[in-house]
Amino acid sequence: MKRFAAAWRFLTVFPFPLPAGDDEGECLRRSPAMFPLVGLVLGLIAAAAAWLLRSVFPPFPAAALVTVVLAMYSVGLHLDGVCDCGDALMTPGRSRDDALAIMKDSRIGAHGAVALVLLLLVKFAALASCPNLALAALAVPVGGRGAVLLPMVILPYVREKGLGRLFDAGPGTLIFGAAMTAAVLVLAMGCLFWAGLILWAVVGLGWVAFLRHRLGGATGDGYGAACEIGETATALAVCMTW
Repeated sequence: MKRFAAAWRFLTVFPFPLPAGDDEGECLRRSPAMFPLVGLVLGLIAAAAAWLLRSVFPPFPAAALVTVVLAMYSVGLHLDGVCDCGDALMTPGRSRDDALAIMKDSRIGAHGAVALVLLLLVKFAALASCPNLALAALAVPVGGRGAVLLPMVILPYVREKGLGRLFDAGPGTLIFGAAMTAAVLVLAMGCLFWAGLILWAVVGLGWVAFLRHRLGGATGDGYGAACEIGETATALAVCMTW
């Protein structure tokens, strides 16, 4: 429960008090295993919102409002990671040091804005195309928080200081995240869940490979972008029709 509280406080803006006297840093260090469970709770909230919205609005407005709900869990903090990574990493030939410096800049450039718009467009279109918006809304937050574990486990943290250095995540944590993602995809996709899991893994590992190529490791912005990319990949998986 302590680790869940720390993960909740890290991944969302909603309050969740730690028990008195607990070391928040130690709880946060051991919290990555709880990321998919936090995603499940957020998914249940999003699914309830999607069911209510879909009973009132047509598919497109309902999907747009669900996209807003998903963004508001972190008040756009993970989307800020998409913007920072877009500005820092999408220009060919930019050095690693320059890219890391740009990630610290709070301003949004053209590449970051384009990355943000394209990601939200794909996520919205995928949600609007899902046969059952509530089931998609349940799966998407789990896939996103599970995807954060991919760079966290596979890549070194490249900054000398930063919140990312606090986490202790091993292969077992990543396996649990993938299993949780597979479980919600079973609910949302039935027997096609394996195809959705492959898509989620390919997209997530592609992001990991890109971070390794451009930075040699991960940053906090890379984690935030991984969450949004994982959510989008999960939404795409659920809307697949064969």
